[in-house]
Parts: sequence; structure tokens; C-alpha cells
Amino acid sequence: LPPERLGARHVSLESFRNAILQPDKKPEDDVPVEFSLAVILSKDPNERNIIDDKKSNIRILLGKKLRGFGQGFYNCFGGKLEKTNDEYNNPARGAIREVREETGIH
Repeated sequence: LPPERLGARHVSLESFRNAILQPDKKPEDDVPVEFSLAVILSKDPNERNIIDDKKSNIRILLGKKLRGFGQGFYNCFGGKLEKTNDEYNNPARGAIREVREETGIH
């Protein structure tokens, strides 16, 4: 939220909702936000676990967060599903789009 909309004490749920709603947005236009999370795994039968040297055949692709909340930490890929791309009905499409956007892997 912009700083001018922070710091108010809300005495009711309606007061809180009015503070967080975008001025040009009507409550009936409000659609719940849904997110995708892509966990990319690969198998390598020859890879060994560095802790106990046993065979470990699963790898997870992570990305290092470069900005914003969690900067410097590693994370899986994902983001908001886009209504315009029919991703609410096909969340896998949203997950693929997010991986492409965030990794450059096509």
C-alpha cells in the first residue's frame, strides 16, 4: 500500500476494506488472487548425496531472489495467475509462464 494509506487504526472490517481497496476498483470486480508455484525436479541416477555419499537422484531447481522481500534467499518459481490467459482454469499454464519469465528457460 502507498504510505498515505498506512498507519490508520480501523474500528471495523468495513473501515479496513475501504483503506485497502483501490479507489478505482469496485468490490464486485474483486476476484480472489490465485498463485502458481512451480517446483522443478530432475533425476540424475549418477549424482551422489554430498552428506552421506549415497546415490541421490532428485535435484530441485531454485532461483536466487534478487530484489524485494526475501532478497538474497533461494526460492522456487511462481506468481499470480492471470485471468486474461485463462490461467484460473489451467493453472499449469500460469506456472509455465512464470518459470519462463523468471528463469529465461523456454
